Amino acid sequence: MRTATVSIIAGILIIAIPLTAAESKKKEPIKTNITIFGFDIRMENNDFQYYSSIIPRTLKKYLQNNTSYIIEIKNDEIITLNAAQEKEGSEELLKLMDSMSDKYPVPDLFIVGFMHTRENETFIDVIAYNTITGKSAVFPDNSIETGVLMQNSMDLFSTKLGRQIELFEKENIKLLTPSPYIPLYNTFSPFSFGVNAGRMFIVGPWHDIYNNAWFVTPHLRYDSNRLLAGTGFIFNAEFFSIDSEDKDVPSNSTMQVWNTYIDFEYTYPVRSHILLAFTAGAGTAFTRTRFFLPSGGGPDDPIVADVKTVNFSTDAACALHFDFSPFVFRLGVSYRRIFYTDQGFDGLSIMTGFDFHL
Repeated sequence: MRTATVSIIAGILIIAIPLTAAESKKKEPIKTNITIFGFDIRMENNDFQYYSSIIPRTLKKYLQNNTSYIIEIKNDEIITLNAAQEKEGSEELLKLMDSMSDKYPVPDLFIVGFMHTRENETFIDVIAYNTITGKSAVFPDNSIETGVLMQNSMDLFSTKLGRQIELFEKENIKLLTPSPYIPLYNTFSPFSFGVNAGRMFIVGPWHDIYNNAWFVTPHLRYDSNRLLAGTGFIFNAEFFSIDSEDKDVPSNSTMQVWNTYIDFEYTYPVRSHILLAFTAGAGTAFTRTRFFLPSGGGPDDPIVADVKTVNFSTDAACALHFDFSPFVFRLGVSYRRIFYTDQGFDGLSIMTGFDFHL
C-alpha cells in the first residue's frame, strides 16, 4: 500500500511540475526593448556637455523600476534633430525614425532629445518613438535643474514619460496579440467569390434556331497557390435563357440553361496588377426547353411540350485580370459546349466580371 501511495504521489509530481512550469512561462510578461540615445546639448558652455550621458542614465534609472523594460543606452550616438523633426507627427520626424528602425531593428521604443536654455532657464525636449505603431510623442520644454537638484526635476518628467510608454505598450499589445478570428480567416482566405456576365453568341446549327443571349455566372474560387503557383479552382453556376423569336422555325420555343461546372485556372503575371488567366473545365448542364403552338406567338401561348434534360458540358476562357486587392476585375472571352443528344450546342462569349477576396 505504501509503495502504491508513493508511486501515485510521484506520478502527480511528474505531471504537475511541467504544467506549473508551463503556466509560469505562459504568464511571463512581454519585455519592452527601449533604446535611449545620447542627448544633444545645445548650450554654449561646454561644461554641460557631460549631460549628454547623464540625462539618459537618469531616465534609465527611473524607468528600470518597471521590470518589463529592457533598456539600452547609446551615449556615443547623439541624434541631432532639426526644427522640422522636433514636431510631433511631422513627416521629417517619421523619416528619421524609420531610418533608425532600419539601423536598430530590435528596440520597440526610441528615446531621443536635446538640452537647451532660454532666459537663464534650462530645458530638455524629449521624443519617444514607438517603432511598432510608428507613433511618436513629443515632450517639449521640460524645465529641469542642473547639478544636485537635477534628480528631483527629472523625477517629475520621468513620471510623465513613463505614462506615455505605458500607453505605447498597450497599443503594441493590442496590435501584436493574435486575433481569435485568425483560424477562421486562415480557413476562408484561399476563397474568393464574384460574378461574370456577358453576351453569348450562338454558333453552329443552333444559331439558325435561337437568338444570342446574355448570361450571368456567379462563382466561388479556391486559390491553390500552395500546391502550384498561379493556379486555382473555380466553381461556377451559369444561367442563360434563349428563345427562337423572329427565327424562321415551325414553332417558337425557349431554353433555360443552368450550367454548373468546375474550372481549373492558371494565371500568368503580365505587369504589376495585371495577369493573363486561362481556364478550362467541365460540368453538367440542366436544360428546360418549352415548345409553343405554331401561332407566331411566344411564351404566352399554350405549351405543346416541356422537356427537361441533363447533359455534359465543357468550357474554356481567356481573360485579363486587373488585381486591385481585395477586388479583381476581369475582361475576356469564353467558349462553352453542351453535349445534347441530337446536336451539340456551341457558344462564344465576351465577358466581364469581378472577384472579392479576404
